[in-house]
Amino acid sequence: MKRLLLLSCLLLPSVYGQEIQFTFQIYQADPAIGIALEDRLIAGGEGAATAIAKLPDFVRQGRLEELATLSFASPSGERTIQKSEGGLVTLPTREATEGLEVEIDPVVRNGVIDLNIFAAFVSREKGDPIERTLTTQTRGPLGGPMLLCRWQREDEWVLLLGTATIAGGAPAASVAGDVLYIESAYYPSASAAKSRRDTLASTRIPCLNGQRCRSQIIGWIDDENILEDDQPGFRSVLDPKLGEDGTLTLGVNCGHIVEAGGRTRLDSGERVRRLELRDVSDTFTLTEGEPTGSKATVAGLDDVKAEEDDYVAGFTFVRSQ
Repeated sequence: MKRLLLLSCLLLPSVYGQEIQFTFQIYQADPAIGIALEDRLIAGGEGAATAIAKLPDFVRQGRLEELATLSFASPSGERTIQKSEGGLVTLPTREATEGLEVEIDPVVRNGVIDLNIFAAFVSREKGDPIERTLTTQTRGPLGGPMLLCRWQREDEWVLLLGTATIAGGAPAASVAGDVLYIESAYYPSASAAKSRRDTLASTRIPCLNGQRCRSQIIGWIDDENILEDDQPGFRSVLDPKLGEDGTLTLGVNCGHIVEAGGRTRLDSGERVRRLELRDVSDTFTLTEGEPTGSKATVAGLDDVKAEEDDYVAGFTFVRSQ
């Protein structure tokens, strides 16, 4: 037993404290390029490496735009927070850094990195702040590119990619089947959801079995009468549990809030912009690659009751290959 404990202590520095070099990149993509890039990153291997190698060409061709890059070193087993050098953006409830902010808690073992990550990307659209966030746990091979999030709102397709390396490289490693890539999306109708077209908003994020993950796109309105959870945008909270038969039991809380035009009066007497709040809160059983979902309920900002709506929230998952 003493020898075993001694061996564990000798091996510990190779796991904890070892310096990891990270690079995180935000790209805005043509949807066709974005989909192809996502699928290749999930497939991994040479296809992923080839896709990453072509990114500079796509940027020169105008099919991709690099919006932000953040590179830094972090010790394995220690939490690290890094931000872009952009200025502060005042949101209705707090301040945020314009650009990319990343908080990570990484651990390296046997050529594989386990990563707890929170990321926020804040930009401006016609002067108004747009915030995209991700909170999840994922896993990937050292040196290989990882898809960390896709945020989509109408024709806007934004990707967060990450790479982790250590000095001296790392042995070849595989994470096949370990990571669940889950897409959450809102559609204007059941027929659109069935054919997966006319997507209003969506995210695609990596998750680990049994670990809650969340993603969102918020278009902030400067109005003190609108709570943070009621701000327009898309939100998805997921609780995945993979069964032995390969099916996924997925708890979801997925909302889509839009401005409906005009203004309405709250019970307090205050007048605010009229909003439509849609929500799906349920548990679904998913088969890999096959979409599942349900109609949403819709309510106004100050409504007590919600009604069933024609809009549909849909969910799909695949496993890392």
